[in-house]
Amino acid sequence: MGVEEERGIVEFNLGAQSPLASVLLLFDNAPFQTCCSPTGVTGGSYSIGLYAYTGNSAYSFTDFDALATFFLGSFSTAGMSVWQQFSFDVTAAFNANAAGSLGIRLQPLSEPGETSHTFNNFELDTDPPASVPEPGTLLMVGISIAGAAVRYRRRRVARARG
Repeated sequence: MGVEEERGIVEFNLGAQSPLASVLLLFDNAPFQTCCSPTGVTGGSYSIGLYAYTGNSAYSFTDFDALATFFLGSFSTAGMSVWQQFSFDVTAAFNANAAGSLGIRLQPLSEPGETSHTFNNFELDTDPPASVPEPGTLLMVGISIAGAAVRYRRRRVARARG
């Protein structure tokens, strides 16, 4: 087996989406099938970068050379296991391409040596995180509960005297 580069790519047709507050790209490391290793290659230590580009909603070899508009981050394959899941914030890239297609490309940042990794199950998570009440809202609820308790106590004391 010779030197193999990591050349993963995926495109999402967003079709006139509205800008969102939070978008995550989720994917995992799958077994890499070769003639020499039917169970999958998981070794090798190199760095992989994630890049976003304006997609064209059609698979073509030019996508591998498309001008990247966002560097989304990187990760190392050192100690990576099969089916390991990854998550990257792609909100800015999503919102910049919300009227069309968003392309994501994985490519090596360092020499991969004699191994490679396969990534799949790419998806965009557009569910907003659970909302957390603001401190002012919590303060108002607390004051309301305290006021109700004081009123209840006064009525109870008044009934006991009367």
